[in-house]
Amino acid sequence: METRSLYKLTQDDPQVHTGSYDSQIECLKDIISGLKSEIERHDRECNLTRQQETERMRKKENELWKATKDLDEVRQFLSTVKTEIDSMHRMIPAPEEATNVDKKNPRSSNDSDIRIGDEQGEMAKLRESVSLLEARMEGVLDEAAEFQTENNRLKDELGKARSENLSLEAKLRDEDLQLNSQLGDLIVKVNKNSEVLKLFSDHCKSDGSQVKALHGRIEALLAELQEIETRVDICADELQLASVHVLPTFPKYSISHEGPEGRVAEKVRCLIEQGLLKVAGCRSHPAIEKPVEPNKAGLDTGNYTEIVPTPSFGHWLAGKHIASLQDPW
Repeated sequence: METRSLYKLTQDDPQVHTGSYDSQIECLKDIISGLKSEIERHDRECNLTRQQETERMRKKENELWKATKDLDEVRQFLSTVKTEIDSMHRMIPAPEEATNVDKKNPRSSNDSDIRIGDEQGEMAKLRESVSLLEARMEGVLDEAAEFQTENNRLKDELGKARSENLSLEAKLRDEDLQLNSQLGDLIVKVNKNSEVLKLFSDHCKSDGSQVKALHGRIEALLAELQEIETRVDICADELQLASVHVLPTFPKYSISHEGPEGRVAEKVRCLIEQGLLKVAGCRSHPAIEKPVEPNKAGLDTGNYTEIVPTPSFGHWLAGKHIASLQDPW
């Protein structure tokens, strides 16, 4: 059974284990490269977001600058209009002054009436112009108020955008640091695992060489077992020819054909049993054995040697079995 298990063990290829370790190392390298590409993509996205935020803030600053410039222009225009209105008011004489002038110069009443009529027409035009200018000034003031409101709104949005940009930069910085730390830890772990897997691979290679050596030894043992089985079959044939009893066939003894070691063991057991049967048969039939004739030369000289038949392999196995039964220690 041990021989069969060793034989089965030799069928396993040690390159399979080495290949699995190499595949794990390649998988870890792929994970590291994927993380590096992910970090690079994240950096590109951060740079793109930073550029977009910078461009948006620049546009808002330009809008704020334009609104401030327009507001300054409106203020200058209002000051100019106000100056013109004040000058017009100074140019228009008061009604009391016109009446006093008429009382002092009664002779020129007609000329003054004509002049007053002309002045009244001009004053009406001036009043109309002043009213138009005042209406326009009110519109400009309303527009300036709207510009001021828009300016305040743009300032608020610019402050919010700056705060959001700062928070986004801090968040991206933290994520970048976290990813870099995770990548460093992962690289350290991968290096350690690579060293361990390399040691395992070296052990597997050495075990594979040992398994190959064991496989060669097992093949040599199997060849020896086949040779022993052949010799046992030859001895069985010789025992069957020499015995007066019919040798039982090996299938009768349920000889296993799964491996050569089982077959050889069963055949040896059969030969031992047959050898015992032969010894018992020889003892029960002494007439079958040929008598030993003394040597003629020995008779002449008074000395003779007994001719002893050469024992077969079955006799030797039977003798060993009997000796083991008589002296089990």
